[in-house]
Amino acid sequence: VRVTYPENAMTSASSADCVASASTEYGSDYYAWRAFNLDWANAYGWASKDTDSAPWLQLQMPRALKNISVKLTNRTRSSGVNGPIAGTVLGSNDGSAWTQIGAFSGFDGTTSGGVSGTVACDNVVAYRYVRVAFTEWVGGKGMSVGEMSVTGAVDG
Repeated sequence: VRVTYPENAMTSASSADCVASASTEYGSDYYAWRAFNLDWANAYGWASKDTDSAPWLQLQMPRALKNISVKLTNRTRSSGVNGPIAGTVLGSNDGSAWTQIGAFSGFDGTTSGGVSGTVACDNVVAYRYVRVAFTEWVGGKGMSVGEMSVTGAVDG
């Protein structure tokens, strides 16, 4: 059985049976949970602070998933979207010990509201935490994600 998290729109950092967090948050319009509010046409989403040189976005899910797929969508903006180009996907079951389960590069971080890309991971170990650590993004300073979703297989 494959499921996608969050199943319902997040309305705060801890909602819809999930917990969203990030390395930094640019401000109240750009909290981490805004990348999980299922508003694929929003202009905000999550954005890191301009001083964040190693930004990451994370979702703690109610169930551990195998064979994870992470979909990243750019913010909808007429000006620059500062979207992701490259990074890694990490899995954890305690939020502190991380294992790299995927990597990506060549994503389109410029198209307003467009799907930046999807990262397919073939992890056989199920993880409750998924973190995307960004290593390259458009704009040079702070980066952003309009929406992120995590899909994977659950046992039983």
